[in-house]
Amino acid sequence: MYEYGRGVIPDIEQAEFWYRKSAEQAGEKAQLSLDEMFDEGHGAVLDEEQATYWNIKSAEKGHV
Repeated sequence: MYEYGRGVIPDIEQAEFWYRKSAEQAGEKAQLSLDEMFDEGHGAVLDEEQATYWNIKSAEKGHV
């Protein structure tokens, strides 16, 4: 919701905060979202290491 401003004012920092909170609790969709944020630099600094980390985590949960 925060990433795209659905019902709230867009706030990429809040989006990353909540994605990370969910991803750390094995939320595979949040893991994939963090991967995309770091891989594409959307709201986060481009960070190949972080992108790869979250990509692997989401893949372990079945995302291809």
